[in-house]
Amino acid sequence: MPPIPMVIYWTTQWRSDQKEPGLRTKLAECGIRQFVLETPGLAKTTVQRLPASDVPSNAELWDRAAKRPGNPRKLVLIVVRELGPILSIGLPFLVRGGTEVVLDVRLLDRRISGPFGQFQTHWENGGLFVVKGVRTLSGDMKAALNAALLQAVDGKHDNEDSRPPCISKKKCREAE
Repeated sequence: MPPIPMVIYWTTQWRSDQKEPGLRTKLAECGIRQFVLETPGLAKTTVQRLPASDVPSNAELWDRAAKRPGNPRKLVLIVVRELGPILSIGLPFLVRGGTEVVLDVRLLDRRISGPFGQFQTHWENGGLFVVKGVRTLSGDMKAALNAALLQAVDGKHDNEDSRPPCISKKKCREAE
């Protein structure tokens, strides 16, 4: 089955006390681009960042998409609400930590008048005695998108040589 022309729009809606929103935005973008480039069937997908806190209506999204080449049939809107480490110290656990990603996702198809999918995903990776920083956040973003948008992951995501230079592991580390 050939890839379907699609546009992924994304934005952020950080909480008011979010630490390092600029850094987290860069890491979110890196994770989204990794997801698109490494997921079979998304070859004709373009990614466009919207201004922070800009959550357009369905009609506004289709208007934006109409100005793009390729006549996309499907649109995805991702609103990143949380991307960061978590840490709990005290009872009932001594130390419990990891990372979390919170996304609002809206899926649109030209053949359907309203969204054919709209949901929030709260993805976590960690556990007892785990302490993580921001180093893994772009990979966590990609993993959260895999969990939210795909039924299965094909396991072919660790070959750095297949990535274009704009999203190599080195570039992601520079954002960290």
